[in-house]
Formats: sequence, C-alpha cells, structure tokens
Amino acid sequence: MIKKSVVAILSILFMTVSCSHAKFYVLGVDVEKVIKTEGIEMMVLGAAASFITHLAGHYIAGELVGADIEQQGNREIVLNHSDVSTSDKRWFARGGFLTQTLVNTALVNLESTRKSKFTRGFTLGTVYQIGTYPLWLSSDEWGDIDYLNNNDGEGTTEWSLYMGVAVYNCYKIVED
Repeated sequence: MIKKSVVAILSILFMTVSCSHAKFYVLGVDVEKVIKTEGIEMMVLGAAASFITHLAGHYIAGELVGADIEQQGNREIVLNHSDVSTSDKRWFARGGFLTQTLVNTALVNLESTRKSKFTRGFTLGTVYQIGTYPLWLSSDEWGDIDYLNNNDGEGTTEWSLYMGVAVYNCYKIVED
C-alpha cells in the first residue's frame, strides 16, 4: 500500500514539472533558485547533516524510552524489543523523521540561516530522504513506517505529514 502511495505522489510531482523560458520548475518551485552551483560543498554538508540528524533522532528517542539500539546496516534495531512498550516503540520509530523535520523547520525559519547553502542542502536532503524512504525501506519490519504500523501507529499518515512539512520547507528557502 505504501509503495502505491509513493508512486502516486511521485507521479503527481512529475506531472507538475514544467519548463518555461529555459527555467525548470517542480511543484512551482524554480529549481535554479534552490540549487546553485556556487557553494555546493556547503549544500553537500547540509544534506549529509540531514541524514545524520535522522539517525541521531532514533538514538535520542531510543535513549529517552530505554531502548537498547544496535546499528545494522542502514537501520537501527531495538535489541530489547520485548522490554519496550508499544508507545515507546512508536516514539523510537518516529524519532528520526521528527528530529530531522524539527531541525529543518528551525533552519528555514531563522532569518540568519534560511538562505544559507547549508540550509538548502539540509532541506533538499530531508525532502529526498523522506520522499524516497518508502521505496528503499518499505516492507522491512524495522523500517520507520512499518515499525510504526506494526506497533499500533499510523506510519503512512505520519510519513505524509513529514513529507508535507519537508516540501513546505523547500518552498520557504526560495521565498523572496
């Protein structure tokens, strides 16, 4: 179900792509305003920081709920799964996206950081990771969305909300 939702969302996104007088727009956002070649190093650093923030969010949430976490490849596993309440498992699952979204929202709302290359990279990294997440970790019992769903949560709904905020933040960084 989640993969079908992602495909539908991405299809809508691609249907809104347009070109006008050598400019490229996605969902009405002028791509040239978002990605500029100068300062690309800071954008790459920002995107990497976004991914690290997601990872750190899981570890912070795990620490707060008393979960013993082990990194296995590109996912974080709760080792004491049976000792952690269902509610705490949901907080662990949402910790990555929630932390990433909160940091991104703070960066785009502070005048001093909104137009920085780092913030642009962080925002684009966040949009990419949240937007494509169901494609590379869906149907995995430890993927954030499935882990929420398997613990009486609404993973698809939460993913949609995080994606909505990420896209909104992308609009914020190109405001004039």
